[in-house]
Amino acid sequence: MKSKIQIFLYLPVVFAAGLFLTCNPGLHESLFNYTGIDVTKPVVVSASIVNSTTMEIVFSESVDVTSSENTGNYTITGSDATIETINSATRQLDKSRLRLSIAGSFSQPFYMVTASTAIADLRGNVLKDSPYNQASFIGEGSMPEYFSDGPVIEDPLSDGTSTFAMLMVYKNRVYIGPANSDNGFFSINADGTDDERVTFIFNGNPGTTTTLNPGPDSENGIDYFASGTIGGTECLFIGPSKTAGNLDYIYYTTDSGKILNFSYINLAPVLGPQTKGVSSMHTFNNRFYMSFPDTGGSRPYFIKLKNVMQNPAAGTDVFNLQAKNMPVIGKISNTASIIGLESMIDYNDNIYIADGGNNVINENGGIYQSSNNDPGDYDLNAGHWLDATPSSDTEWNKSATRFSLELLSNNKLNPSDKAFPAMAVFNGALYIIRNTIGTAGGPQLWKYDGADWSLVASNGTGITDMSNSDNQYITLLIVNGDRLYVGYNNDENGVQILRTKDGVTDPASESDFESVTSDGLGDSTSNREIFHSLSITSASVDYLWILCGIDGGNLRVYRTKN
Repeated sequence: MKSKIQIFLYLPVVFAAGLFLTCNPGLHESLFNYTGIDVTKPVVVSASIVNSTTMEIVFSESVDVTSSENTGNYTITGSDATIETINSATRQLDKSRLRLSIAGSFSQPFYMVTASTAIADLRGNVLKDSPYNQASFIGEGSMPEYFSDGPVIEDPLSDGTSTFAMLMVYKNRVYIGPANSDNGFFSINADGTDDERVTFIFNGNPGTTTTLNPGPDSENGIDYFASGTIGGTECLFIGPSKTAGNLDYIYYTTDSGKILNFSYINLAPVLGPQTKGVSSMHTFNNRFYMSFPDTGGSRPYFIKLKNVMQNPAAGTDVFNLQAKNMPVIGKISNTASIIGLESMIDYNDNIYIADGGNNVINENGGIYQSSNNDPGDYDLNAGHWLDATPSSDTEWNKSATRFSLELLSNNKLNPSDKAFPAMAVFNGALYIIRNTIGTAGGPQLWKYDGADWSLVASNGTGITDMSNSDNQYITLLIVNGDRLYVGYNNDENGVQILRTKDGVTDPASESDFESVTSDGLGDSTSNREIFHSLSITSASVDYLWILCGIDGGNLRVYRTKN
């Protein structure tokens, strides 16, 4: 039985509803679909194609008819960044669903729909802002098989412009990001199906955020992300930016799906006050290796994580490998203001690391390798590390006129910012790309067969530019199936991508390579910079995925098979 107080409170509501029912149908709908106090903002749950001209959005709850049926409250963007003209917006019998029809047809592979935050639920709560007001969906277009088919998708995160982006394979899905707001990834299956916008939850100390700008520990961005298997479990690791210094945490998850829940790993015991970002990450022999660009007396920080946990103990679970004291690459003999290990790889059961440096001979960085598969810190185990820099080769320094590119930033490093953007193992040999400056500066491709180094595809002056002097920076090096790919940033002709010719297993000269793209992948104005790449197998076919664009322009995603 209701108490007298409950009846008293109940009657005015019924009376008010009856009084205004005929003059306010919208209020009627709101009242009779409402139970409890609703202050939760709705979100876009999903989107899908209905037919060639119609798609459907699913909201997390019923939406208001007036705001939801306003066509001006939606934007539909195709794979090539074309914005579709919307003819109608119709709320369905299930008031959480709405259909949009367009003037053209859904003929492209992918689309993104963005709903305005002017759309409200039945209680007037407006739609939650980006990325919760967006959803991607598959169109009727075929997935590109080659670079010449055009981009897989342009501006996948609807950012409009991009200055930094990476690719990663995690749980057999391709991840692209981060979003400019450092609050999400674009994710897609290896075969080009089931694309989705992935959002984050960062559980830090002291709080929880849905972005790393700002993050729980006042981080202000994402510098790096990588996946790896530690202790039999595949993890996704994110390395933050913290330009104020005192970067203490990285974050990890084992989740999959649209929401990734990250936990922090406290690295404060092995990092210093000048640590501001992450330059590289790599998994090797069940250990996770990281480098942090630094300006302090311990530069560069080179960290090995043995056990994934929130508070690893220094010397037991996590180790500072004391790269600062490694001659050539460490602060002890490298006078560059910022030093960070720029790339890592495992080869012949050892880990290889490389960094650039100051524009002075013997102070401009180089290459180190471990002598075993679980190296300790240099101070206590100097024999675990060997200088592998080919400094005796005349083409390395070119009589003091050629120097490794100096690192000028701690954060969001693109390949063209690095002296050593990438390494790859191809047919039993280690390949490393190097960007150099000086009067004899330019791009180089080096090969190490386990005993000796050699310069590959030299133009006769010690530069690997594939007979194009506008190939200013070498920014791509990756193996895809039985081919080795190299690529260049080029402000005049657009990006240039080449690969070893069919049957070539030990490339030595330019004639061993062939071009696989037109200038700038068909858009030499918009594609002048390579941001990142990966190789992934789908249905027994090896696909190379790359991110291209221009600083401040739309990010473009391409893929090709051999």
